[in-house]
Amino acid sequence: MKFRILAMAGLVFLFSCTKNDNAVQETPTKDTKRYPVHLSLKEFIHKLEPLPGNGARKLQGGSAAKDSLLASKLWGLRIVIHASSNPVAVVSTQLQYATDPDFGELTDSLPVGNYLVKIAAIADSGMLTTHEVVPPTVYDGEGYAREILKWPELFFNSQEFTVSATGTNEVNMSLNRASSALEVNILDAPAVHPDSIVTVSTHVLATYFSFVTGKGEEMAATPSLVFPRGTGGAFSGLLVKIPNGNETVVFIKYRDRVTGNWMTKTIYNVPVQPNVKTILTGRLYPLPEVPPSKYNNGFHIELNEAWGTPVQSEF
Repeated sequence: MKFRILAMAGLVFLFSCTKNDNAVQETPTKDTKRYPVHLSLKEFIHKLEPLPGNGARKLQGGSAAKDSLLASKLWGLRIVIHASSNPVAVVSTQLQYATDPDFGELTDSLPVGNYLVKIAAIADSGMLTTHEVVPPTVYDGEGYAREILKWPELFFNSQEFTVSATGTNEVNMSLNRASSALEVNILDAPAVHPDSIVTVSTHVLATYFSFVTGKGEEMAATPSLVFPRGTGGAFSGLLVKIPNGNETVVFIKYRDRVTGNWMTKTIYNVPVQPNVKTILTGRLYPLPEVPPSKYNNGFHIELNEAWGTPVQSEF
């Protein structure tokens, strides 16, 4: 599977996003009077890591409510509010970057009524539109996705709330990790050298994450995702599963150490679950072991669900 670079002719790199897609399309009541609403991601901060100091979050100057801990972990987030009676039409939307002074806090005004808020947050750059999250992607001249450069770590949740004329209209949200992690450990991977290239890739399950369904979705084409190499023979990356896709295929391409020919090892039925890291460990070449180890004739699959255990904290 050939790795495509950004300079390849006819490809377009989709990377950045703008704040100009905010829109007001529908209100849930005919009453035009609006009441203040405050939405906070305090509960989400609990699950990221323990809070510093005596558990106190500090407001930074004036009315700004930016949480520096949240900003240090995320790149951006999209907040979308619908009327509960119509969870597709957008009532209000806001895009926030980690550099914004109000990051993680939303102050708005809405008419009395029932609403549904959806929030997606990513830890690295990508496109956060009103309707979907799109990772940095290479497209061909016909607009088909050819390669996902990197899926950022993705968090998402939705919650209903009610705006009243007499209430405080406070909404606290906690997000759930929608990403799946995949790690491939090649025990006999050759040292990094131009003559001993090893690439690990997989078929991407989701090419974008839909705000409408709250799930990963796929396009007609099936692009690839090449995992970067870390320490030793470890290759890792993130995926987003689709509703009917719980498995993927991993491809390991390497030069044979004897013949120099390109070889491909294919690993089928690799499980993918949100908030779970799948770990594949094995060898490219068999060992004359007696008795044979579990890594001798293939790759051993393990699921590390500790990745999904949140760290709780008080503040």
